[in-house]
Amino acid sequence: MFRGLNPMTPSERYQLLTQIFISVCSLGQEERCRELDRLCRDHADLRPEIELLLAFHDSVSGATARPEGSSATAGKIDPDS
Repeated sequence: MFRGLNPMTPSERYQLLTQIFISVCSLGQEERCRELDRLCRDHADLRPEIELLLAFHDSVSGATARPEGSSATAGKIDPDS
């Protein structure tokens, strides 16, 4: 089956979206933006969905304005892996 420029399957898309969300949700706003730039550079279509999930997450967790450097970076992923 021809898949064009190797688009992701729905399962792959969900997995990547989830990985990116988890890796940035605990970051401060500036660091989160930088990480989204990096992690979504090859998947720009995911960013609006991730930002929507992050906005909802922040609204229910009360974490809309975390200071820079206040979060752990343990969940970061490498988009090239």
